[in-house]
Amino acid sequence: MEKGKKILFWVTFIGLVALFFLSKYFGPRWVEFLYANGSISTLSQWLRLPAQRPLEYYLGLTEKLLFGPLNVLLSGLAFLVLSLRYLPRASSRMFALAVFLYLFITKFEVLFFPPYGDAIGGPFAEGIWLARHSFDYIGLLQQPGYVVGGPRVYMFSVYPSYLAALMKVIPHAKTFLVVNHLIVFMCSAIVISCFRSILLKVFKENTALLGSILFLALPLFQSQTETINMEIPVLLFSLLSAYYLLKKDIRLASISAILAAMVKGVAVYFCLIVFGVSLYLFFRDQEHKFRKATLLWGLCALLFVVLKYLAVYLFFSEGGKIVMVGLFKGWPSIRIFVITYLYALSILLFAGLLIKEKVSDRSASLCERFYIPIIMFLCAGGWFALFLQSYSVSPRYQLLAYPFVVFCALFGVFSLIKKEKVVKWSLIVGVAVSFICSYGLLHSPVNYSYHVLLERSLEYRIDLTMYRKVAETIEDQFSQWTVAAPFLYAQILALPELGYVTKKLDVTIYGMPCTYGGIKNFKGIQYLNLRRTIWIGKESELPDYPIGPQDKVIKEIIFGDMRARLFLGGVAIEKWRLKIKAMSEKGLIKNIYDFY
Repeated sequence: MEKGKKILFWVTFIGLVALFFLSKYFGPRWVEFLYANGSISTLSQWLRLPAQRPLEYYLGLTEKLLFGPLNVLLSGLAFLVLSLRYLPRASSRMFALAVFLYLFITKFEVLFFPPYGDAIGGPFAEGIWLARHSFDYIGLLQQPGYVVGGPRVYMFSVYPSYLAALMKVIPHAKTFLVVNHLIVFMCSAIVISCFRSILLKVFKENTALLGSILFLALPLFQSQTETINMEIPVLLFSLLSAYYLLKKDIRLASISAILAAMVKGVAVYFCLIVFGVSLYLFFRDQEHKFRKATLLWGLCALLFVVLKYLAVYLFFSEGGKIVMVGLFKGWPSIRIFVITYLYALSILLFAGLLIKEKVSDRSASLCERFYIPIIMFLCAGGWFALFLQSYSVSPRYQLLAYPFVVFCALFGVFSLIKKEKVVKWSLIVGVAVSFICSYGLLHSPVNYSYHVLLERSLEYRIDLTMYRKVAETIEDQFSQWTVAAPFLYAQILALPELGYVTKKLDVTIYGMPCTYGGIKNFKGIQYLNLRRTIWIGKESELPDYPIGPQDKVIKEIIFGDMRARLFLGGVAIEKWRLKIKAMSEKGLIKNIYDFY
C-alpha cells in the first residue's frame, strides 16, 4: 500500500513539473508558431481576443490569461504535493529552504527584473541619491520632498540606505538586481516559514502546512515576492514581532517591531501592540509579573513610536499637520478590500467562541486560554486602525495585514469545522484557486498602465515587460535624442542604476517636476529641439492628451493590453501646460503640477 502511494506521488510530482516546464518554455513558442503560420484566429476565438493584432499583443495576453496562471498553478501544485509528503514535520529552517528553492526555480527569470512601480520614484529614488552623494543625509534633508519632485521620500527609513549601500558594494546594475531579488526570495521564505510556525501553535501539522502554502499562493504575496520594495522586509520583521509576542519574549518582540518601523513607518502600530502586551504580562502573567525587563522593553517600543512621530511631525508636516492623514479618510479604499469583510466575519466568529467558552467555563481566564488568537487579532486590527486614517491605501499595503487576517479567518472558520478531512480539502481548494488567480483573475480588469493597481498580482509582469521594451527601443534607436517622458518613464531612462538602460540619456520630464538624476523639467516646447525630441505617451483619461491631432505617432510598443506610443511634436502637452499655468496664475490651483 505504501509502495503504491509512493509511486503515485512520484508520477504526480514528475508529471506536474514536466507540464510546468513545457508550458513555461514552449507555450510562447507555440503562440509564435500559430502567428507565423496564420493560425492565430483559432487561439483568438478560444480566448475571445480580437484578431489582426501584432504578435506581442497575443504573447502578452496569452501569458496573462493562459500560460501565466497555468505555470503558477502547475509549479504550486508540485510544491504542494512535495510538501504534504515530506514537509509536515520539517523544521522551520528546512521549510524556509524548501520555499526558497521553490521561488528560485519557478521564478528564476525574476532575478533579472528591474524595479517596478512606486519603488522607482520611492525607495530607489532616495537610495540612488544617497549612493551618488556619499550618504549625505544632511543634504538629503534639505532636498525637496516627493510631491514636488524631490528625492526625499522616506528620510527616516533604513531601506533606501540599504539599497544605496548595496549599490556601492555592487555597482553593476544587473548583478545588483540578482543579489537583491535573492535577498527578497530569502525574506519571503522566512516569512512563510514563520507563519507556519505560528499556525503550528494552534493547528495540526497538515493544517499549518496548508495554511502557510495558502498564504504563499495569494496573488499579492506572489507579486510582492518578485518586486524589490519595502513590503516584504517590513512584513518579515512585523511577523517576527508577532511570533515573539506569542512566545512572550518581549525583548525580541520589541526589537523586531522597531526594526519593522525603521524599514517602513506604517509598522509603528506593532510597537504599540508590544507595549500593550508588555503591560498585560507585567501585571497579569505568572512568569512575567512585575519583571522590570518586561516593562522596560515595552517602554522602549513606546519611546520609539514617540520619537518617530516627532521626527515625522517636525520634518514632514505642513502647517502643523501631517499630510495625507485624516479621521476615517481611508474607508473609501478599505471598504473595497476583501480582507475587510474577512476580518469582520472572523471577529464575529471569535466573539461567539469567546462567549460560548465563558458561559461553559467561568473559572478559566479567556485572555490566557486564547492568548495566541487575541494577539493575532490585535495585529490585524492594528492595520485597519492605522489605514482607516490614511487618504491613500494602495493594494500592496494589504500585505502587512495578510498573514494576520488569514490566521484569524482560519481560526474562526475551523473552530466550527471539526472534521480534519474537510479542513484539509478546503485548504487545498483554496491554494489551487489562489494559484489560478495569480494574474488577477478575480480582480476588475485594468487595461491600461496603472502600476498602483497592477502591483496587486502577477499581472504587473505584462506592464513591466512593456516598460522594458520601451527602454530598449529608446536606447537602441533614440539614444542621441532628447527623450520627453512622464514620471516613471523619465526615471527608468535617466537612472541606469535601475537596470532598464545601460547609459544615461538626455531626459525631460512632463506632467510632474523632478529635481534629481539630471532629469530636466519641461518648461515649454520652445526650449526643445523638436526635430530631435522623441516623446513617450501612455494612456490618459484626458481628451487629446498626451497625444493630440497635431502630433505624429511614429511607433507603438505593446505587450498584451499594455501600450505606449513614441511620437513627435508635443503640441498637446504644451497646450495642457499653458492651460494649467493660466489656471495656476488665477489661483484656481496651487501650482502647475497639482493638475497631473
